[in-house]
Amino acid sequence: MNLQEAFAQLGLPVDADERAVRRAYARLLKDIDQLVQPQEFIALRSAYEQAMAYARGEVELDVGSEPVETQPSPPEPLQMLDQLELAQSDEEPEARQDISGDTDSPSPESESESESESESESESESESESESESESEPEPEPEPEPEPEPHPEAEAEAEAERLITNPMAVAEQLLDAWHWQFAAEDMEAAKDELQRLLASPELVSIENREAFVMALAQRIAGKTLGVRRSALLVAADSLFAWQRNGVNNEVLEYILDAFQTLKTRQRQVAIALLGAPDPNVAQALRLTPENLELFEQQWRHLLNWWLPEGQLQNWMSQWARLSMHTRAADGIRQLAKQWKPRAKAYLARIALVSAIVVSWLLFFNWLAGCSQSAQQAKSDRECAQTLAIGRATAWQAVPANDLWKFSSCITNPRVATKVDKRGLEQAMRIARVLTGVGHQLGGGSFSSRLTHLYLNMPDGRAFGFVRPESPVRYCAELRSFALRNQWLQLGDLPSAKAFVQELAWCTTQKSPHDRDGTQGLRQLDRSAIYDLERDYSTVFWNLLRHVDAWPDAKRPLLPLQQLVNEAKLPDYEWRLPPELGQDQSPHTRNTASP
Repeated sequence: MNLQEAFAQLGLPVDADERAVRRAYARLLKDIDQLVQPQEFIALRSAYEQAMAYARGEVELDVGSEPVETQPSPPEPLQMLDQLELAQSDEEPEARQDISGDTDSPSPESESESESESESESESESESESESESESEPEPEPEPEPEPEPHPEAEAEAEAERLITNPMAVAEQLLDAWHWQFAAEDMEAAKDELQRLLASPELVSIENREAFVMALAQRIAGKTLGVRRSALLVAADSLFAWQRNGVNNEVLEYILDAFQTLKTRQRQVAIALLGAPDPNVAQALRLTPENLELFEQQWRHLLNWWLPEGQLQNWMSQWARLSMHTRAADGIRQLAKQWKPRAKAYLARIALVSAIVVSWLLFFNWLAGCSQSAQQAKSDRECAQTLAIGRATAWQAVPANDLWKFSSCITNPRVATKVDKRGLEQAMRIARVLTGVGHQLGGGSFSSRLTHLYLNMPDGRAFGFVRPESPVRYCAELRSFALRNQWLQLGDLPSAKAFVQELAWCTTQKSPHDRDGTQGLRQLDRSAIYDLERDYSTVFWNLLRHVDAWPDAKRPLLPLQQLVNEAKLPDYEWRLPPELGQDQSPHTRNTASP
């Protein structure tokens, strides 16, 4: 038969692997009686060998070649029964010998005895003939001897020989005669003992070995091996690779797959549960009732086959046999062991969050530094432009409305100089008196109303006013400024005289109460004029008309010198004392106080 016919007889496709070929051969072999169907067995064996050779890559499939009959491999010692039956089928019916053991086969000694008896019978016949001729008297013929009855021991030996030549019978006899001695939980001992059994001379033949593997699988799947079947299953899988090649038993394949799925710790528990219940083992593996119940819930189908009935319940009771302090200490250790990785995880998270927070803080600090540097550079540029206004006039005729700008920039050591500080201090010294009590320097009515007031005039006066083109609001500012006597407290007679003369000039101009005087003004200017004229005093204006500095003053005259001297602050001089040493240039920067 060719390869295609061989695979067809096994019921497999041509691309089947070794495992499929073995399983198909084992399945078909169970349906053949080797004693009654020798031809079917030979054909099945030939197909199996050809399929295995092709699956192993020893031969190649030639589709175009003619079918080639393959000769079976030389018979093993335990295949002699098949060839003997095949040879006897070709002989004559009368020459066949029954190999079933009902009659004994002739031995050489019986053949020699039969020959000697035949010779003696021939001699006796010749003698009888001579005597009959001589005496011519007939003699009675001898009776035939009875056939020997079959011996019981010979029948037993024949039956034993027939059983020994049957591979399945050989396997059953070996398994029945073997006494397993390994412990139920000792996997290595089970493997060693199974290897010793496989070394038996009866299992040298491949047919007997395969039959032994099949018989062992059947016994493991059953309940004849008791508690040792689990260890034998693991040992047989390590020797025969049942999980990879197949074992032709769905239950065993499921158990092997489930056992290989177990983790190392779970596998140790499953093996330990096969042994006798021991509290020390329960403590070592921490086989608490809760853990065993959880293990049973996860692997219920495996444990139902793996363990004997009631074995798991016996193990559950072993934990209670331990002393209370032992169980408490074990619980504390397990709790610490469980919380240790959690604590590490929490610390790692905290460290990660801290690193992120620190990184963000550093980033924002750097970003704020960059922004602060940019803002500082912008502020320095603005202050330099502001201070440049005061430097342009050598800090004379300083606008009173811009004092708050100068005061905010004069503290910047990167821009302000010593000259700038001294010039601004001169203007602020005058402004402190003119502001009056209750008003903050650089804010309030002083800065918002006196837009035409200048301090430290170039002609040596303490203050002065610069006329704008439109005198309406300007004169309102002067009248509001005159109502306060701070301009007399400075003690500067030239400034006071110039201020009185400027007030006299305003009387010649249009009054804010004149309708034509407010035409063309913005609403903002009108509101400012209203606020400035709110405290208008007729008595005060009549008084000023009697001051001698007033043009065409009325009599009696009031000397302005006397008014200034009476209002001057005691021990006060609006001019700064001269500095000791030489002033620094405007471009020289110094952070020292003046």
